[in-house]
Amino acid sequence: MKKIWISMVAGTVLCAGLAAGCGKADAPADAEGTASAAMSAPAKALTPREEAKASVDAAIAAVKEGRLGDVYGMLPESYQNDISGVVRAYAAKIDRPLYDQGAKLLAAAGDLIAAQAPNLMELLGNPAALGLELDLPDAVDTDQVSADQIRQAGEWISSVAKSLSYDDFAAGNIRPLLSNPLTAGLLSEGIAQLPSDAIACAFADDTAAAQPDGIIPLRLTTRASEEDEPETEDVQFVKVEGKWVPLEMSQGWADAVQTAMAGAQEFEIDASARQMADTLAPVLTRTLESLKSAQSAQELQAQAMGAVMTIGMMMQQ
Repeated sequence: MKKIWISMVAGTVLCAGLAAGCGKADAPADAEGTASAAMSAPAKALTPREEAKASVDAAIAAVKEGRLGDVYGMLPESYQNDISGVVRAYAAKIDRPLYDQGAKLLAAAGDLIAAQAPNLMELLGNPAALGLELDLPDAVDTDQVSADQIRQAGEWISSVAKSLSYDDFAAGNIRPLLSNPLTAGLLSEGIAQLPSDAIACAFADDTAAAQPDGIIPLRLTTRASEEDEPETEDVQFVKVEGKWVPLEMSQGWADAVQTAMAGAQEFEIDASARQMADTLAPVLTRTLESLKSAQSAQELQAQAMGAVMTIGMMMQQ
């Protein structure tokens, strides 16, 4: 859990240097002129060390509140442009009809999951009784999953599928996806289940080894549950285009973008794959929509198996 939290924070703790709003001086009640002067006085400038910590604290707060769009805006402008460029490179290989088909299919899948949450819960809870063999990842504990959580997941999938239009995709604009209200709600709800000090930032010890100029070490503390002991890790931050980012991220950014762009250039949808998508996507979408009417887990299973056999025969033609 530590590495998950560290990675999330290290990748998103990137906000612009906070140089103002550091606090207001208390003014004597019997000195109106002095109070006015104090309120109009400029805020005390932050040291680089204080500025870096304030940036990290702001990013952590944004993550906890599910404001992923704001977190994205905390990236250096060139990083945002790089991400947009990668998205545009992939979009250039996908035309509007194909994109719209995929979005409709994903939305139909989410709607089905939301509508059939109780029956899906039954299938997950007792697959053997229904003649199913489910090979779920070890990390998935079905005893900890509720029908309401399955419903929420389905609603989120459907909402995400409808969040990003083809025009946004083609323009490399992913902000609508990041600002999806269900994403924000689910993220903040999930974090609310964690300890209040699940993640925190502090200054690294003053006795830590001296750092090169411009590098600020901060201590991130994480805790997955009330029973766990807090774990700490010192992360080095550096300022890029006025934004504080993890040093490791800044050092590896160019290579990561180059790899992503190479993947986009190699990504191709050949004629046969496009023809299959044109044929199967509408059928799959209608099938998923029809499965929403199943009245029991057994009926859902039977209808799904029949649909799988029909689609399998279509693929063999």
